[in-house]
Order: sequence, then structure tokens, then C-alpha cells
Amino acid sequence: MYDHGGSCICVKKGIMTKELNCFKDISGQKEFEMSVIELVDYGYIIVCIYRSPDSKLWTFVKTPELTIQIAQAKRKKLLMCGDWNLIYVELYKDTRN
Repeated sequence: MYDHGGSCICVKKGIMTKELNCFKDISGQKEFEMSVIELVDYGYIIVCIYRSPDSKLWTFVKTPELTIQIAQAKRKKLLMCGDWNLIYVELYKDTRN
């Protein structure tokens, strides 16, 4: 278990939600941690993502695409948020190698 990081989604009492297990295989501790719910009455999938600054950047960059594909297949609107710990210099440097 780690001391920092992680994700969660807090929902106001009375709003109907559903846990989506189809996203569990995508998430991995320290690489791409995410919490996912569906707001049933609104047709939204909410995804909260945490990426550790120590994780492999390109493992993280590829993973949101899978999340988007699953949401599209379910014909739901998608809201992705969280702490992605992206440093743009790091992105630029990795594309030059």
C-alpha cells in the first residue's frame, strides 16, 4: 500500500449512481488508478484518474483511449478528471527518442 495518490468520486445524497465493473481491468496501482461511476439519470460516466509521477508515461497515455472506447460503446457521455501529473517537458522529451 502506498502513502499518497489514489482517486475517489463523491456524489451528493439522492443522486442515483451505478458502479461500472467493466473499467476495473484497466486500472492499476501507481500506473493508472481510477474511480468510475455512472450517473444513471443523466447518462454520464464520470472517471476520476490518478497517475503517479513515478509511473511510465506512455502506459498512462494509451490508457484513456480504452476508457473513451468503453464509454462510447455504452453510448454515454464521458467526463474525465483527476490528477494526471503530466509535465509537458516530459511529453516533449519522450516523443523525440
